Amino acid sequence: MENDKSMILEVLGDTPELRIIDFLIVNLHTPIYKNEIISRIGSNRNTFFRAWKNMEKYGIVKPYKKVGRATLYVLNKENKIVKWILKLDWALLERSFSEIEMPKKAEVAVRIEH
Repeated sequence: MENDKSMILEVLGDTPELRIIDFLIVNLHTPIYKNEIISRIGSNRNTFFRAWKNMEKYGIVKPYKKVGRATLYVLNKENKIVKWILKLDWALLERSFSEIEMPKKAEVAVRIEH
């Protein structure tokens, strides 16, 4: 994972569960294998599977499709916890945009030549 923490991780804390959720939010419309998540968030396998077990227990993640022996997973957007986190993510995103100073309109001088 990059050195720059996402707003979710800054606000709620940098836990294995939140790193997984954060990654799945970024890839919200892409089903992903567990091994890819482990690799992309830079997690230890044992830590990941402990966190994953909790996330399955609370219905935060769900299987999307089985491909051979492997399963693709997605964030369970119907879950109340996930809905809350997505709302928080959106609110943080809106806040960050409101803090960006927009450049003033450049005055353009129009010269008409005859």
